[in-house]
Amino acid sequence: MSKKTYSPYGIISERLKELYIELDKISIDKHLLLQLNSCISLSEGVESYMEKNTSPESDNLADLSKSTINHDWDSALEMKKSSGFLGSQMLCGHVEGQFLKILTKITKAKKILEIGMFSGYSALAMVESLPKDGELYTCEFNPYAVKFAQETFDKLKEKRIKIKSGPALETLKKLSVKRIVFDLVFIDATKSQYPEYLDMIIDNSLINKNSLVCIDNTFLQGKVFSEFEKKSSSSKIMKKFNSDIAKNPKFHTVMLPLRDGFTLLKLND
Repeated sequence: MSKKTYSPYGIISERLKELYIELDKISIDKHLLLQLNSCISLSEGVESYMEKNTSPESDNLADLSKSTINHDWDSALEMKKSSGFLGSQMLCGHVEGQFLKILTKITKAKKILEIGMFSGYSALAMVESLPKDGELYTCEFNPYAVKFAQETFDKLKEKRIKIKSGPALETLKKLSVKRIVFDLVFIDATKSQYPEYLDMIIDNSLINKNSLVCIDNTFLQGKVFSEFEKKSSSSKIMKKFNSDIAKNPKFHTVMLPLRDGFTLLKLND
């Protein structure tokens, strides 16, 4: 079973291949087909080239990636074991995992907050750079995903990852009572709730001016910037969210074209 992609690069590549097949059936200038093929090569090559030139993932991460991709998530939903949609395309993957891992090193994080865990790959990537006395709190709503990830963490005897099951907004309220200040935050849960997550993190002082906030899927498969993509309530919220944080003088914000869009945010001094 191959891993689907949310990346605009992958979407572009798939559509160009479909176009190539249809155009190849009719009488058309072969030079145009060659040009189209060159575009396919460029769009298809970006992410694979990035993977080849990024430090390899650990054996533990590779095993978790493989088990996530090969797992039958559809059957879990059909049999009502899963409380909602889960799929291998939700895996952050090799490059993004290593990016999170190096950000953990750069920030010298000891306390990490993850909002949205899925199979546990991103949490495991970050914890590989966490000191022995560090802690990673990860929020996950779907009990099936919690069970899947916890089995992996138990197998690896990884005690630093603390899974907080249930709605993320409720978990954030509970964490605020503990007065924990997180060095690194990774947001990758319900896209329509991104503004609420960030507001709650800031309003409850879960971060300070030294903290780094990482926000995933800020492209939302290109729906936030392409007029040709079908819009949704989530994409409208995400588009406004992206614009608001970029314009807000309280934040220093950088959006990167990593996979499906990856935004870095810090509070300004």
